Amino acid sequence: MRLGILGCGVVAEKYASALKGRLAITEAWDVDTARLKAFCDKTGVRPCISQAALLKSTQSDGILILTYPSTHESLVRETLLAGKHVFCEKPLAFGAEQADGLFDLAVKQQRILRSAPGVGIGAAQRKIQSLIEAGTIGSIRVVYAEANHWRLEKRHPRPLPIMDTGVLWDQGPYLLTLLTDWLGNLTVQAAWGNVLIPHRADQNGNPVHLRTPDFISAMLQNDQGVTCRMTLNFIAKGSRQGSNIELIGDTGSIWMEHFQDFSSPIQVTQSSQQTEVAVDDIDGYCYGRPVELFAKQISEGSHCPRHRAQVTHVIGLLETIDRTLSVDGVIPDDENAA
Repeated sequence: MRLGILGCGVVAEKYASALKGRLAITEAWDVDTARLKAFCDKTGVRPCISQAALLKSTQSDGILILTYPSTHESLVRETLLAGKHVFCEKPLAFGAEQADGLFDLAVKQQRILRSAPGVGIGAAQRKIQSLIEAGTIGSIRVVYAEANHWRLEKRHPRPLPIMDTGVLWDQGPYLLTLLTDWLGNLTVQAAWGNVLIPHRADQNGNPVHLRTPDFISAMLQNDQGVTCRMTLNFIAKGSRQGSNIELIGDTGSIWMEHFQDFSSPIQVTQSSQQTEVAVDDIDGYCYGRPVELFAKQISEGSHCPRHRAQVTHVIGLLETIDRTLSVDGVIPDDENAA
């Protein structure tokens, strides 16, 4: 399986590293020629002279779209129409209807479309799924999901496009993918957000002015009435809440240290007794594993209705939360239609 990369920024290097020796990345293109050269020099991947050249090339079967989020929808459409299979970084689109339309186009073009994140396929995440299914803590009543993601401008060389996208669309897909894996479809009950630190500076001291909320809290429920509180921010560092998820049931609780870590420590508490649950997987998040699922789908020529339904549902939840923030957290009953 031969793959091309469209967008050669920070995340592209993570994908290339994770896929080394597993799948062949044959070519790449980026609008920034210096960034393209740096990526290709580091990885040994062939640079293309233009986006059109990459999409017309016969040297790749599928394209990984790893550009800024605002470009995803249009680039996915162009790439599918060019006859390529597509794997896209999250979010696939900024609306459920638009995302579903892209999946429709993939079917029409007889091409495979898959989207990140693949956070639910880690051993720790799957272990929690099995603990829930086994009734380890009885009926689940409350879930706390945290993404205290610190100040992006202090860690990323080009933070503004991601910060303009906002913490909701940057971190929300991870948590909502896991919550819907474990609890099924959700509805948004309320949400609130604000810009707490509007004026910042990047690693070089250049000013960064925030235009989207850097703190968001949302309340969600599933059909059984399980209540979830999801908190996201681009502020906290060293928070005790960190990036953990805690599920509280009638007979105990399950705590995960880091939602994105495939080998995250897990603690199960029952009758005041705490048990560490061992999992065997890589440390951190494996960017390559969802791409391997993508390659498998291409080889088999099989679409995945469950993946399509989940991606579209999660984007619909994000879309609803985003709309809700503009009306001070008060949500009309018909907003959950997506």
